Amino acid sequence: MGVPVVTLKGHNHAHNVGVSLLRSVPSITEFIADNDEQFVNLAVGLANDRHKLTTVRENLRQDLFSSRLCDRAEYMKAVHKVFRDVWTTYCSS
Repeated sequence: MGVPVVTLKGHNHAHNVGVSLLRSVPSITEFIADNDEQFVNLAVGLANDRHKLTTVRENLRQDLFSSRLCDRAEYMKAVHKVFRDVWTTYCSS
């Protein structure tokens, strides 16, 4: 935790999980690359900008905790809704 990750959009599950996770933390969505060239440019740019890297690393943990990924109450509301919808569908069939 605290290490920014550059991820490449793709056509498989692994790529999409990385993109989904990064999109959930607004401060790091800029690390999502659309193609190979952009991926390399983002990684090299981040490695060469020590000030930005330091800033991202200092704030990443709090940014993650403040994101929807760590919003337990909203997550449980969504899980409850899915369970309720499944139960309603089951009962009506």
